[in-house]
Amino acid sequence: MAGAVLITAMAVVLLLFWYFTTSTYSDGEPRPIPHRVPILGHAMSFARDRRTLVAQSIVQSKNEPFTLLIAGTKHYVFNKSAEFTEVFKNSKTLDSVGFLRLVMRNLFGINATDAEAFVAGSVKPILHDVNSMYLLRNENNAVTAVAYFDEVRQAVERFDKTLAQSDTKRITKDVLLIIAHFQSEPTTNAYFGKLVLDVDPKILDALNVVNKYGFWSLLFGVPRFLAPKPYRARDRIVHALRILVDAINARDGVASPYIESRVRQLLAHGLCRDTVAKDVLSVFSGVHSNSMPTAYCTLVELMEHSELIPVFRSELQEAGYMVTLPEDQVSIFPDKVPRMRSFLHEVLRTHNNGTAFREVLKDTTLLAAGRTWQLKKGAVVDLPNSLLCATETIHPEPNKFVANRFLDKSLGGWGENFTKTVKPFGGGVSFCPGRVFAEKQILAFLAALIEHYDLEVVTTPYKTPRNSDVDEVLWSPAIEIEIRKRT
Repeated sequence: MAGAVLITAMAVVLLLFWYFTTSTYSDGEPRPIPHRVPILGHAMSFARDRRTLVAQSIVQSKNEPFTLLIAGTKHYVFNKSAEFTEVFKNSKTLDSVGFLRLVMRNLFGINATDAEAFVAGSVKPILHDVNSMYLLRNENNAVTAVAYFDEVRQAVERFDKTLAQSDTKRITKDVLLIIAHFQSEPTTNAYFGKLVLDVDPKILDALNVVNKYGFWSLLFGVPRFLAPKPYRARDRIVHALRILVDAINARDGVASPYIESRVRQLLAHGLCRDTVAKDVLSVFSGVHSNSMPTAYCTLVELMEHSELIPVFRSELQEAGYMVTLPEDQVSIFPDKVPRMRSFLHEVLRTHNNGTAFREVLKDTTLLAAGRTWQLKKGAVVDLPNSLLCATETIHPEPNKFVANRFLDKSLGGWGENFTKTVKPFGGGVSFCPGRVFAEKQILAFLAALIEHYDLEVVTTPYKTPRNSDVDEVLWSPAIEIEIRKRT
C-alpha cells in the first residue's frame, strides 16, 4: 500500500513538474516542432547533427519559421534571406550578447566581470575600433596579408627542400598536416609573430585538442575533472599567449600591428595580463578554428573536382601569381582570380554549417517575408546558414556543387551574388571582421599548392566532410595526398 502511494505521489510530482516546465506557445509564434523528451526537447539532436534536424523541421513546417525546444529554451529558426535581414536590423531587441558572454566565460575562460566588459561594457567599443582600424581598412589589412603571403612563400621553400631530400621526390601527407604547414603556421607567424611557435611549436596541436575533445564541453561549462584534456590544452595555449602579451608590453615588432594594438589598448584599459592573453586566445581560435576546416573542405573538394586545377592554374598565370612578390599579391587575391573565388564561396555555401544566435531581450514583433511573427522575451533566434544556402528559390539546384555558381555570367558563370545569399561570416552588427583576410588566406593557400605541386589523393575511398565544423573535420577519417614538385 505504501509503495503504491509513493509511486502515485512521484507520478503526480513528475506530472506537475512537466506541466510547469513545458513551454506554452501563443498565436503568432513560429510553429513548434514536436519533441519526445521533456525540457531537453531537441537538445541531443541539435548537438549531434543540427543540419539534419533543421532540414527535417523545415519540411514539417512547410518552409515556414519554426520553434525548437532546446534544453528548456525556445529557439525560433528562420531560413529566408528577408528574415535574416530583419533579424539583423532588430539589433536592439535581438542581440547576440548572451551567446557571446557564454563564449567568453566558458570557452576562453575569462572571468565573469571582464567577460561582461567585453560583450556589453567598456571593452566592447575598444575592440570595435581596433577591429575596424586593422581588419577592415584595406591599407592596414594589407599589412597582415602581405606578411602572410611571405610566410606562405617561406613554407613552400622549406617544403621544397624536404621534397628534394626525399628518395622518391614525393611526400604523402595528411590533409590536416598540409594545412598546418602551408596555412596555419604562416597565419600564426603573420598575426601573432614568430615568438608563439618558438615558445610552443605544438600550440596548433593544442588548439586541435580543444576543438576536437572539448569545444562543446567547455562551451557548456562541463567541470574540469570530467573533461581534463581540453582544459589542459587551453591552459597550455594561454601560457604561450601570456608570454606573447608580456613581450608586446615590453617592445615593438613582436606581432602584427593589429595584435600589438589590441593587446596594448586592453592593458592600458586596466585588464590583467591573464585576461588579455585569453582575449588573444579568442583571436587565435577565431583565425584558425574557422579557416582550417574551410581550407580542408576546399582542398578536398578541389581533389574531387581535379578538372578545375588546370583552369585555376591558367587564371593564376594570367594574374601573374608566380612572378609577383608577396607585397603585390594583395592585388591578385581575390579580385584577379574570380573562378577560384567562386569555387571557394561554393565550398562555403555547401559545407558551412554556421548558425547565428540572437537572444530575444524583450517581446518583439518581426515583419518579414510578408508575415508577422511574435518573438517572446527569453527565447533565442537561430539563423542557420545551411538552411539559407539550401533554398531552391535562392540557389537553383542547391544540392548540386557548381564551381562557377558565383562567377559572373560574362565569364561563363551562373552569376549568383554570394554577398547577398551566403552568410558564412554572419551579418549585421556581428559581421565577422576577419572576413576580408580569411578570403585572401584560403585563396593564397590553394594557389601555393596547385602552382608549385602536383597533388594526388592516395586514400581510397575518401569523402569531403559534410560540414566545415572544426570538430567534425578533426573527427573525420584521415585523407592523405601525395605531393610532387611541378616540373
